[in-house]
This record gives sequence, C-alpha cells and structure tokens, in this order.
Amino acid sequence: MKEFFIYLILLIPSALYYVSSILATKEKSIQFVNNVCRLAAFLSLVPIGIFSFLLAVDGTIESEFLGINGLGLSFRVDALSLVMYGMVSIIALVVWKFSKNYLDGDAKHHLFLARFSMIVGSVQLLVISGNLLVFFLFWVLTSLGLQRLLVLYDNRSKAIRSARLKFIVARAADLTLLLSFIMLYNNFGTGNIGSILEQSKDLVSSSFQIEVIAILLAVTAILKSVQFPFHSWILGVLESPTPVSALLHAGLLNAGPFLIIRFSPVMSEATYASVVLLIIGSISALYGSLVYTTQNSVKTGLVYSSIGHMGFSLMMCGLGAYSAAALHFISHSFYKAYSFLNSGSAIEQLKAVNTDRFKRSGNPLKLVLAFAAAFLLFILVQSLTADLLFLSKQLHYVGYFIFIGIVGLYINALDSTNSLRTVVELIFFSVLVLLSFYGFEDLLSSLLKDQLPALTEIPKEIELATIGVMSLFLIVLLMKVILILPAKDGKWQALRIHIRNGFYIEQLTYRLLMKNVSAK
Repeated sequence: MKEFFIYLILLIPSALYYVSSILATKEKSIQFVNNVCRLAAFLSLVPIGIFSFLLAVDGTIESEFLGINGLGLSFRVDALSLVMYGMVSIIALVVWKFSKNYLDGDAKHHLFLARFSMIVGSVQLLVISGNLLVFFLFWVLTSLGLQRLLVLYDNRSKAIRSARLKFIVARAADLTLLLSFIMLYNNFGTGNIGSILEQSKDLVSSSFQIEVIAILLAVTAILKSVQFPFHSWILGVLESPTPVSALLHAGLLNAGPFLIIRFSPVMSEATYASVVLLIIGSISALYGSLVYTTQNSVKTGLVYSSIGHMGFSLMMCGLGAYSAAALHFISHSFYKAYSFLNSGSAIEQLKAVNTDRFKRSGNPLKLVLAFAAAFLLFILVQSLTADLLFLSKQLHYVGYFIFIGIVGLYINALDSTNSLRTVVELIFFSVLVLLSFYGFEDLLSSLLKDQLPALTEIPKEIELATIGVMSLFLIVLLMKVILILPAKDGKWQALRIHIRNGFYIEQLTYRLLMKNVSAK
C-alpha cells in the first residue's frame, strides 16, 4: 500500500498532463486547460523532494512489474531518473508560464497546450521507465508529440517541410533503438532496465553482440540529438513559436545523451561505439561552434549552439566521462531555455550596445598574451583541483576542451578595445567556471555513481581518436581567430559566407532525402 501511494505521487502530474492534452482539443476549454496545466506543473515539483529523501534512505526504487516474459510496465526511480525528471518538470513549468502570455488570444493556443502537455507527460514517464517496453513506448510518443507541435501553424511552409525531414530522421532513430532493445532483451533475457545494467557491470569482456547493441544506441543518440549531418531539419522549425523552440532545445534534444548515460554500463563494454560518439560528437561540436560565430540571427545562432553543445555532450560520453556529460547537458538545458525565451529582449539589447567598442585589432602580441594567460590559468586550476579532487584521465581530456573555449574568450577580450575592468571580470569568472565545473562534476559523479560504470583505462583506439579531436579543436580555434579579424582578403570573406550558410548541408540533405517531397 505504501508503494502504491509513492508511485501515485509520482504519476499524478503526468496523468494530469495527459488529461489537459485531451481537454485542450476543444478551444472553448482554454482557461480550464491552463488551470490543469498549472496544477500538473506545480505538482511535478512535489516528487522531487519526496523521492530525494526516499533515495537517500532506501536507494533505487522500482515499482511492481506488470507484464509477461520480462516485458511490460514498470517504473524506476534512481538518481539519474530523478535529476532528469526534475529538470524536465522545471523547464516545463517555465515554458508553460511563458506561453500563457505569449500565445494569449492566439487561435492555436489550445492546440499548443494539447501537444505541449502530451510531450511533457511522455518525457516524464520516459525518464522514469523501468522496462525496455515502457522506455520505447514513451520515446516514440514524445517524438510524435513533437512532430505535431512543430506543424502547429500549417501555413508556414518551411516549418512543414522541416517537420517532414524530422519525421524521416526520427523514424530512423526509432528503428535503431528498437533493434538495440530487441538485442538487449535477447542477450540479457529480460526487459528490466535495472537487471540489464547490473548484468552489464559483471561482463568480463565485450562480445560482438554488445558491440552492435552499443553502436545502435550511439546511432540512435546521434539521430535524436541533431548531430552532423542529421541536423538540417532543426534549422527550418524556427518558424514555430518561441515556446516550441525553448521546449525542443532545452528538453527534447537531451534524449540522446540521456539514452547513452542510462545505458552507460553497456556502452562502457564496447570500444567502437565510443569511437563513433567521440568522432561524430566532436565534428558536430566543431561544426556548431564554428558556424555559430558567423550568424547574424540570434535564433539561428542558438540553433547551431545547440548542435555544438549536444555534440560536446556525446563526445564526453564517448570518452567515458558520463557524469561530466550529464552536467553539461543539464546546465545547457537551463541556459538554452532562458536564451530562447529571452531572445526577443536580447535582440533589443544588442541594438542598444555600441559594438564599435569591441572591435578586434588583430595584434599578434595580444593573441600570444591571451593564449599564455589562458594556459597559465588552466594549469593553475587543474593543479589545485587535482590536489582536492580525484581527476580521472577522462576529466583531464575534458579540461583540455574547456581550455580551448577559454582561449577563445581571452583572445576576444584582450585583442579588442575592452576596459581593464572587463578583462579582470573575465579572468575572475573564467576561474569560477572552471572551479564550478570540477566541483559540480564531482558532486554529480557521487550522486550517479550507482548508475554509472566505474572509470577504467581509456582504450588505445579511443585515446588516439581523442588526440586527433584535440588537434582539430585547436585548428578550428585558429580558424575562428582569423575569421573574426577584419577580412581584407576576398578568399577569407568568401569562406565566412560558406560557413555562415553551414557549408550548405541543409540544402544537400533536402535534395538527398526529400527531393520528391514538395512543400505545401
């Protein structure tokens, strides 16, 4: 009876979201539906506190199983699922509050609420799934709900065309996930996720079947999280309302990294899947960050930023730094929700800024000084944290990529007409960011230690791939330095145009996958 009431508390918010999705199909019930959404959003915060206490006392909690032959209905609450449930619930509350005013009086407001509620309810149940069957069911329902939300306005041809492309990519992801789950079930003899994770930790060595399963999971995450070159559809759906973009970028894109982290004990037993994640993730991170710097549109820049950040998260998964990847995509979710919901104000703020004060000079001495300052700062913080915390080899590699980002910031600050105060503030906050990253990573690693595989030596294949990726990051940094400088050479100016257009990958994708599908 006690367990029944515990899960009742957990499932009521999701049930309310589903109720509001049904009620919202009628436009006249808009006020009542908003009240149901409000109740669901605030009740979603209640399980976070209750289950945090229960996890601290009893550890992982699993519901009774309803099904046959190991496949059926069950829910699992552990540190990872609770963190994800809390993140989704908070972002849903913020997006709902914003949309209440943003879409007030809009003829499609009730349809937005219906599809929004279905998505949030499905994502909440996805992250607490305890069985492969439940996981796959809500994975597909979330995708189909997003599909309907992206075509909210059927007169926006670009969004409709992009949604069609998204449908193709999403169904491919569903197929690879289904195949991986079938193989997981056959290999471990059960659909219980907890049992699969425990058995994976006891594997002595990898097998061909595990390698295939891991590669299928990696491909699913790559397709789901708009990784290069499967990202084109997300550029066209910017025509959807701002709350849709916020929900998509802050929540739904994280399904890829979450999938990998959830099944990280399986992934850790495979080598080639990790190499795939490392290479595709790094290419996407480089591509997104490079194209982002050339964008004139705030929202388009945020899209490329999401591509890059998702790539960085999957790249860290490939390295085996799963807790660092989780920390990254969680912090990115809140940042991206704020960025999209505040994008209108950001445009006005940029118009009010005197950008002439921040023009780059291109002084070689300042460039060298910026690199040296960032390097010394990074070594200092690394040495300090290494004495206080256990820094694995994986985290040292992750730290290098953070160092590359800091170099870029220092170059922009020292090689422009910024005041001394601005430079000092940048140094202070960069130190704070580095210390916060290592501190929060250590905290999250402690919270998730029962769900993550133990850190081991990095396989030679992954280490070689990492060194290659590190070199690529450094090359791209140098390209970004050159591209930001005033381009006197017409060739550099032409290159900037190609980069701004994302090397025309979007157009090529449409030609290859949708040449026979015309926009309405």
